Amino acid sequence: MPSFSSIQSTVLKTIDAFYESSPQLGFHRLEVSIPRLLLLEWLAIQPFDHKWYWSNRDQTEEYATLGMCDCFPAVMIQDSTWFPTLMRRLEAIPNARYWGGFSFDDTQHDSLWTPFGSGIMFLPLIEIVQTQDTTTLALHIRLDSIPLPAVRATLAHAVEALDFTGTMLERIHHQCVDRHDDPSENLWTQSVDQLLNKLDSDSLKKVVLSRKTTFTFSHLVDPFIFLDTIRNYAPDAFFFLYQPHPGRAFIGGTPERLYLRQHSTLFSESLAGTIARGKDESEDNRLEKELLASEKCKFEHNCVSDFLNDSFSSMCSTFTRSSERMVKKLPIIQHLLVEFKGELRPNITDHDILRTLHPTPAVAGVPTQRALDMIQSLESVARGWYAGPIGYIGLSQSEFNVAIRSGVVEDHCISLFAGAGLVQGSDAQEEWNEIESKIGLFKQLFVDKDPLTI
Repeated sequence: MPSFSSIQSTVLKTIDAFYESSPQLGFHRLEVSIPRLLLLEWLAIQPFDHKWYWSNRDQTEEYATLGMCDCFPAVMIQDSTWFPTLMRRLEAIPNARYWGGFSFDDTQHDSLWTPFGSGIMFLPLIEIVQTQDTTTLALHIRLDSIPLPAVRATLAHAVEALDFTGTMLERIHHQCVDRHDDPSENLWTQSVDQLLNKLDSDSLKKVVLSRKTTFTFSHLVDPFIFLDTIRNYAPDAFFFLYQPHPGRAFIGGTPERLYLRQHSTLFSESLAGTIARGKDESEDNRLEKELLASEKCKFEHNCVSDFLNDSFSSMCSTFTRSSERMVKKLPIIQHLLVEFKGELRPNITDHDILRTLHPTPAVAGVPTQRALDMIQSLESVARGWYAGPIGYIGLSQSEFNVAIRSGVVEDHCISLFAGAGLVQGSDAQEEWNEIESKIGLFKQLFVDKDPLTI
């Protein structure tokens, strides 16, 4: 395995050998083994505008990408025109993944989300894949009408720009100087009360309302350091970062998988119903039993489980689900959980799965369209990519997470998004407090400690 000092040289030789082999037109992937990296810190210092990071829930796989070799911009889940072309291109590079995400609702837009658009799926120019045992640098190359020397020179320039010095990011004191909630607590209460009066009319059973909480800090917020800090305190979560250009990034650590497809096997889960963690084991166990016994939480959870039952029935020849509700414990809160596994029917694609599963009742409501109408009517800010699918599509495997526990970093600010499922019996103050719990880890790490070195 090459040392850090020789990585560029090794990669450039690999590029030279590739071009000397008279490659065919189309897409290609080159791979070189490299030493292990602190990927988020490495990604932060690279002189590229477009950056992406993703790690799986058990933290056995990490991906960091730079630039784009191929891109499907402004993609929407309900639009199928982009998907067949993406799959044809993957056939030439079966080990590659197209990364990206989608907005929660294509009809809502504001300036905070403008750089992200309705959605994107892209093949990175440079990708680092890190598992427990290996670290691999991959290059994606597209050969078409552009002369080979020009493509070769562009790729070589990108590789030469990579920084493997291992420079540590500067951890500075961040002091939270302002907080703004949209909606305010009073307006939230009004919206919740208005919604509760409509539940059960026109079969409206559940609606998930969200809010945006913006924290302003004394220094520029570094999204890479913020996410790296959260990763150390929140195991058992998918972590992601998407920087479309410097100065704006979408980051998050979500516990919720939308789906995992391994060949023709499909996995998903219903995750809903919320209660706090206890201060000690005894209180934690008491709260767990309270969660399992709560009729409100069980009803909220059943909305998601019933939705997945119907979805798996439509897409799978056979499927199973865990026989009993489990409790998923996170650092600040705990949720009810049921897991699903099925065998996909022939010709069911990732686009079909995305279109069927998004949005789930865990982030929208029941019935879906009525809930979406209420969300548009009552929420004062656009969700953007919050609660949308984020992940990758590959030939043999694809995975998307639900982008909750997330926020947008912009200059000195980070805007956090979180929601609560409202059903009959919900209380506006309790739901406000539930959202406070969902952003509680962030508050503990970056707001309550004043000032904080991160």
